[in-house]
Formats: sequence, structure tokens, C-alpha cells
Amino acid sequence: MTESRDTNKPGDLAAAAVVAGSHAEGHETHGKRKKHKVSIKVAALNITSFMDLTFNLLLFFVLTASFSIGEGVVPADLPVGSGGAASAATTAPPMTPLVISLRTFGSLDKVVIQFENISIDPPKDFEALYDVLSRMQDDPAHNRSGQYSAKNPIIIKPDRGVMWNHVVGAFNAIVRARYSNVSFAALPEN
Repeated sequence: MTESRDTNKPGDLAAAAVVAGSHAEGHETHGKRKKHKVSIKVAALNITSFMDLTFNLLLFFVLTASFSIGEGVVPADLPVGSGGAASAATTAPPMTPLVISLRTFGSLDKVVIQFENISIDPPKDFEALYDVLSRMQDDPAHNRSGQYSAKNPIIIKPDRGVMWNHVVGAFNAIVRARYSNVSFAALPEN
């Protein structure tokens, strides 16, 4: 009993080998084939890395989000009281800045120091500027009874031709007189 097959399918060759093997052992199958169990492998998707990525993105967006106050909501510290006028002790008059202008006189090494918004004799040098500012300051701790506080703004306004060491000299005199709010005016455009 020999069988001849014309097809070359892999499943048929395996079945022919089983049939041929059963004939060799003396078993006859009479056209019945043994069924083989074919293992079907299902491709499983590993989602561990996707879950890790998802949680990392969620954590990133939660930590970098800025939770700001909603539009139209403005926190305000409202005054407490009867709504009447404020007392004079709680409100101080606004501080007017002292403007010290520096101008060249004759040669570049000579400078004229002037106060722009008060009428006072101009100091002749930076030591005299220190003396004037000290007398104008109100500081009971240092026996000064002037009209300007140590936090009063002072503006140094140099002309374009003033040397830098004169500007620094004026600044040093102001700081030495214990004023803390010193600024510089912009140069005039020419």
C-alpha cells in the first residue's frame, strides 16, 4: 500500500509521513488521518511601556500647569472702618525729589552743583554738598532736624560734558549724608 501524492503542501507531507509510519507498524488507517493539534500563537501587546509613558506625560502636565487666578477675580485688601476720611497721621505727603544738577564751568575739571527745585546757595564742592544735604535731612538719631527724610528721592542730573568722577563725587556725598533713594536722570538729547 503505497500512496502517491502530487501536491507538496507542508500539512499533506506531515500527514503522509504519519500514514506511512502507521503502515510500517502494521496499522491500517483506511484513509483516515490523525488530527494534529496546531498551536495558534496569539500576538499579545505589551502595554507596560505605554502605561509608563502615559503616567509620565500626565505627571509632567500636572506639575508644569500654572493655576492662576481666574479672569475678573482681583484680590484686594479693602480698608476697614467707617469709610470716613483717613487721618493725617496715617497718610504722609508725597515726597518731592531733590534734583541736583551738575554742569561744567570753563574747563572740564570744574563743575557747578545746583539744586533745581529748591532755592539754596549752590555748594562750591562735594564736601559742601554733603554739609547742605546733612542739614536738610530729618534724622533724630543723628541730631538732624531738616525737612527731608533719608528715604526722600534724590536725582543726580549731569550735563553731557560733566566728567564721570564728578558724578561719582556727588553720589558719594549723597550716600555719606545717609540718603538711600538715589537715582540718575537721563542725559538730554542733543
